[in-house]
Amino acid sequence: FGPGKLSRDEENEYWQQMVTAAKFQPIDPADVPKTRGEVLKYLDDWRQKLSASESAIRNVDHIIDGAETVFTDLPAPIRKVFRPLFRRSIIATYPHWMRPMLGVKQSKVMDQAMFTLWKPLLFTANKMPWLVSWVVSRICPRALRYIKPVYYKEPAESPRVYTPEVARRMFGNPKTPLEQREELLEKRRGGSGQAAYGHNHVDQILEFHTADSEETAKDAIASAESKAS
Repeated sequence: FGPGKLSRDEENEYWQQMVTAAKFQPIDPADVPKTRGEVLKYLDDWRQKLSASESAIRNVDHIIDGAETVFTDLPAPIRKVFRPLFRRSIIATYPHWMRPMLGVKQSKVMDQAMFTLWKPLLFTANKMPWLVSWVVSRICPRALRYIKPVYYKEPAESPRVYTPEVARRMFGNPKTPLEQREELLEKRRGGSGQAAYGHNHVDQILEFHTADSEETAKDAIASAESKAS
């Protein structure tokens, strides 16, 4: 939808697209909120059930220290100057009710200052595909193949748009994700199939510069299958 506030029609279209996206996940589409009000209620219902684990707090620390942990290509002096600004900017996006669990504090005045600062910067950056591509390559390299064509206005390989049901039949397993999950659980109960993760399970760490390669994906799958067997 691009930057800026969505119109009411765009927002409703967005929520409907989320229902479609849910059909590719082991989620019952009937459980997916379809309006702003339903989404807010869903989040409010979950709020009292949430807690922050040590791993979650470490992950947040990694994110808000992104000037040091993500943008390592930048010269050290620039990272040092950029670090406090980046931290304050990220914290400004966190809901106030969530911050005590994560051990972060910041005033509403600072939040607003960060929003005021970043709005024109992001508006300008959105018109610079090379900059967007560089940032995405640092924080989520596997997403670059999907985001880059959009910013560079590359035409789609095919004008066809498939429904989830047709896409599953043509390119994968025709069963719904929920059906696939139940099949996996049934195999697991029968002593076959991929085993559940054990206590303190740790996945193989992928290097960012090779995370999107086909070889890396094959190695990760082979590693998971060998552990399951």
